[in-house]
Amino acid sequence: MWGVKLWGLLGAAVLGLSPSLAVHPELQRSEPAQDTTVQAVPAELRLTFTEGVDPDLSEVRLVVEGGGEYPLVLSSGADPVELVASVPAATAPGLWTVHWRVMGADAHPVRGTYSFRVEAPVAVPLDSAAPADPPAQFTQPAEEEPLGVGSPAFVAARWITFVSMLTAIGAVAFRFLVLHPARMRAPALVAAMEAAASGAARLGRGAALFLALAAVVRLLLQFETLGGGDLQLLRDLLFASSWGQAWFIQVGSALLALLGFHIALGGGQAGWGVAALATPGIALGASLASHAASADLPVLGVTADALHTLAVSGWLGALLVLVVAGFPALLREGAPSGKFSAVAAVIGAFSPRALLMAGIAVVTGTLGALLHLTSVASLWQTPYGRMLLLKLALVGTVAALGAWNWRRMKPRLDAGDAPERLRRTAAAELFMGALVLLATAILVALPTP
Repeated sequence: MWGVKLWGLLGAAVLGLSPSLAVHPELQRSEPAQDTTVQAVPAELRLTFTEGVDPDLSEVRLVVEGGGEYPLVLSSGADPVELVASVPAATAPGLWTVHWRVMGADAHPVRGTYSFRVEAPVAVPLDSAAPADPPAQFTQPAEEEPLGVGSPAFVAARWITFVSMLTAIGAVAFRFLVLHPARMRAPALVAAMEAAASGAARLGRGAALFLALAAVVRLLLQFETLGGGDLQLLRDLLFASSWGQAWFIQVGSALLALLGFHIALGGGQAGWGVAALATPGIALGASLASHAASADLPVLGVTADALHTLAVSGWLGALLVLVVAGFPALLREGAPSGKFSAVAAVIGAFSPRALLMAGIAVVTGTLGALLHLTSVASLWQTPYGRMLLLKLALVGTVAALGAWNWRRMKPRLDAGDAPERLRRTAAAELFMGALVLLATAILVALPTP
């Protein structure tokens, strides 16, 4: 779901994109239907959506012309895609406007309205179903919508989540995919490598902590988008929804990673194994609450998205750990004659593995594009597509800086040149990567074409 996914979108634009269903539930039909006139006050409203919806996480409000607003009691219909809203028998005739809100498989609340006219005040059920108890006391229509998933607070929380995920998984990738082979190449530099591993564990521990805290913030924001104020709604969100399951997976994995990094900092090598076990859960938790969960083929979409997250973290996340924790430790602990050798050994181990991770990210990003986009034209004809194009431009800059580091700076390092220039260009690459994550945090709030 991150930066390199745009390379996949570019490849998909060349090959052509297959159609997919809408990623958010849409109102397919209603009874009474929109813009119709009925001769009796209906005892219930029936709303049928394009995918299953949970009545405990949904809301239907009825606004009667000249009569105010009524929150309606909801239940499931015979089909999981159907919501049944009970109407009070004493409701006045006139123009009825129905405001509905449901939560999609990607946890984004979806809202809509429709209207119809009622001519008579006598309650006549649409079918034999008995009306539910009268709803709560009449209230005036709300003047403001709840906090939306595209709000600055939500975007900031998602951005912190993405950066924390990338860093925590990147710390594990740096330890196992970079430092281990580098230490095998240069056994005389083991002390410098261990210092770099400690720095990576410290950075990973902070990232895991931020990931858990950001998850709490996202829970509060998600609760607010659904209306807030009702503890039963919070319990339903956590324990009776797929979003809640994904939230528990990610929080549990973040806490497991936090424990692993803490053990590793205390000298226990087993801590790295614990942190490594947590990384798939971190990626999977994010994917289960994303657009991938509502693709035509959700298992394939979630799997591809989780692999994409792991691959991008193995590339940019490991680079972040290398720049922030690796370089200082290698330069500080290496012998005067071996400083550059330690950096060169680590860079030599990092480069081919970063290319492999980037390749995996391209493949999984292409697959994600095939599952989500309906046509190539949607890349510039929809807000979602235009944000993707902006993200593509940012990713192109990241790729150009990475190519520069690999082709021009690394040979100078092998020749014994100081690594400071390489560190600066890598930092510029990471800065652009942070902008890619910011674009992603905005993008995931937009419905796909």
